[in-house]
Amino acid sequence: MARQVRAVNAETGEFVQLELQGEGSYAWSGGGRHANVSKGVGKKVWDKSSGLNRNDRDVFGFFVFNSPRGGGPVRKTYAEIAERLDMRPVTVGRCVGRLALGGLLIEAEKVGRVKFFRVNPRVAFDGPSEQQRSHVASQKVPHPKLPLEEVAS
Repeated sequence: MARQVRAVNAETGEFVQLELQGEGSYAWSGGGRHANVSKGVGKKVWDKSSGLNRNDRDVFGFFVFNSPRGGGPVRKTYAEIAERLDMRPVTVGRCVGRLALGGLLIEAEKVGRVKFFRVNPRVAFDGPSEQQRSHVASQKVPHPKLPLEEVAS
């Protein structure tokens, strides 16, 4: 018989975020972890009125699916990302710039002249919901701004 868990906090009336336990909770094809992604932002990113192009979306997807656990930066150069996506490094750089302008990516570190970006935790996060909320609260993370035309003006 399945274990019964309360879905609502009886004192506050708030819904309880259920955290699945263990690494083997999902049966993903190919294995691996999962990332929680805002479907609302995802709809805006893939909408033709977003101001983003296909390359931007490919680079965004690369960052979402290559982010380390806990919201850290993707430590890949534009040349490394370009090789994986069959693009030129300058194209990757332009895409990262547009994604950062829209608040989808955030500069996380700089080593010499190389900047490393992470996915805005309001957009996607690889880790438990409590950790995501903590990142958003403690780091004053901006809300994404799409379409990009509104950001530029």
